[in-house]
Amino acid sequence: MTRRADDRDGDAFYVYALLGAPVRVPHASGIAIEPIDRFFVAVARTSPPPAVTEAALRRQHRIVVRLNEAADGLLPVRFGTRVPRLELELLLRQRRRILGAALRRVRGRRQMTIRFQQASPPPRRPVAAATGAAYLRARAASSRPVLTKEAEALRRALRSLVAAERLEPGRETLAMTMHHLIGRGAVGRYLGRIERVMKTLNDAPRVIVTGPFPAFAFVPDLVSGEGL
Repeated sequence: MTRRADDRDGDAFYVYALLGAPVRVPHASGIAIEPIDRFFVAVARTSPPPAVTEAALRRQHRIVVRLNEAADGLLPVRFGTRVPRLELELLLRQRRRILGAALRRVRGRRQMTIRFQQASPPPRRPVAAATGAAYLRARAASSRPVLTKEAEALRRALRSLVAAERLEPGRETLAMTMHHLIGRGAVGRYLGRIERVMKTLNDAPRVIVTGPFPAFAFVPDLVSGEGL
């Protein structure tokens, strides 16, 4: 996003998250909840935006997690998003439908993530095709995650607890990543089912389960409206 010529520092917000209802935030945190259009936005006034450092990323993560604990559901906003208020109002009006649907989807839910490790990266195979269209189809197919028997077994066991799912292809020693949106009260059952399934599998790959988190993997892009 380009900075507008009339964007003065005092008119811009650094945006942390989008909420469907206001929450109380500590006064000393520097975070305010602004009602904009039909939403509530967790913002701070900062100029310039923070540099991309591990400390800054961790700080934003902690803030979003605390907000998520207080909220029934929220949409985290990408790190470094600093927007003039009038532009933010316009964006929220333009994306009202998709953002409203995303907020309804995450309400009362949390994200869990499963990462499947592998001993070594699979060999890369060149994509060969007779036509341009066939080449594009082959490239698209090669970018999709490959579901192993372990991943399929976990999906079957977790299906009744999962409200939404996103799969990401792996790279190097990460075979694939599976993101799930589940009810905030279902975390114990979710972890228990994973443990039971993994005990039944022989020579299963290493599986790393993290969460519960805010719904980072289920957020449409605030600017483009893409992501769901």
